[in-house]
Amino acid sequence: VPGILLLMPKIIPIRNSSQHLADRLQRIFLIPGKACNFSCRYCYASQKCSPSIKKAFTPETVRFLQEIADKPEYAERTGKDRLSIMYFGGEPLLYFRELQELFKVVNRPNVFRWETVTNGSLLDPQKVDWFNTNGFRVCISHDGINTIKTRGIDVFDDPKIVDCYKALINPAIETVLTAYSQDIFGFMNHMKCLLGDKFKARFMFLATTKETPLDLVDYDFVAWKKTCARIMERYLAGIKGCDTALVKKHLNLLRKFAQTHRKSWDCNVRTGRIRLTLDGKLLDCSYNVCGTLLDPNPLDLHNELMEKKSQASWNQNKGICITCGFYPLCHGHCARVSLNSAWMNQCRFMKIFFSAICEMLQYHPEVLNADLVVK
Repeated sequence: VPGILLLMPKIIPIRNSSQHLADRLQRIFLIPGKACNFSCRYCYASQKCSPSIKKAFTPETVRFLQEIADKPEYAERTGKDRLSIMYFGGEPLLYFRELQELFKVVNRPNVFRWETVTNGSLLDPQKVDWFNTNGFRVCISHDGINTIKTRGIDVFDDPKIVDCYKALINPAIETVLTAYSQDIFGFMNHMKCLLGDKFKARFMFLATTKETPLDLVDYDFVAWKKTCARIMERYLAGIKGCDTALVKKHLNLLRKFAQTHRKSWDCNVRTGRIRLTLDGKLLDCSYNVCGTLLDPNPLDLHNELMEKKSQASWNQNKGICITCGFYPLCHGHCARVSLNSAWMNQCRFMKIFFSAICEMLQYHPEVLNADLVVK
């Protein structure tokens, strides 16, 4: 299958890039601390690189969020277009009281869309009631039937946690694709049996590091190729699912590349995302401090620093990616990922998925120009 670069000019015209660069925030990852009661084997938010974070929110943080809420461009958004405030971590439920207090001070239901990503181990009926009352989307990190091999603990072994998940009004599962979770349809069947009609999930490709255990990337490539072919068949049939959502995500990346003709950083203001601690520190994706809310024009400074750090990481780790025909679908994945044996297996795994997308586009180029109606 030819690389997607060969297909692009036939499918979508190149547009003026300035029209498509994100100029407004889309999501604020609110980080109360780095403490976590799990030791997930693929987690890159290691304690050793943790800055000092005070779990009590500061006046600067409150003022920053309130000033955003007062801006007309944010107040005009509705539904899923509202600015997302996502409690992140570490494990955010270790800081539940502090997060409740901040919510009381800054909540604007017509402006903010509230979310959290948690390992789920600390959920209880009281927290579920609070999340439901305040309209939170609660995402639980879980890797399916083999989750113990990646996360060390399967919270759904506890029936009380299963009941808590089912009691949530807006729950979801976030899954990192590794060799232990690559059987997407086995994963979906297992989780549907466990969680019933409330099952929703989002898949993410693994971001490898020098410390990534090699068994996490010991993929069955033959089986994965068959899985990818099945996913594309479902996408073309208009079937809505967490598998076809992964296709849609990368088609959107392809559209973005065709429109802007530039690589996309997923970690700075330009793409509409920032990481903010309760005490007003701005962090990069490795949890290093890249400014504070006390700086003059903090978002502009943060964006400039992140651009430089991302470009430096890219130059060091990913120069080879620009020559790859799948680059417009992948955008080099994560700029932090260095070239090593784990990365090579991960790259091969992702290329099989992208190759399946390319083959679909060869015969159905129209899918790039219009979203399919899902059943």
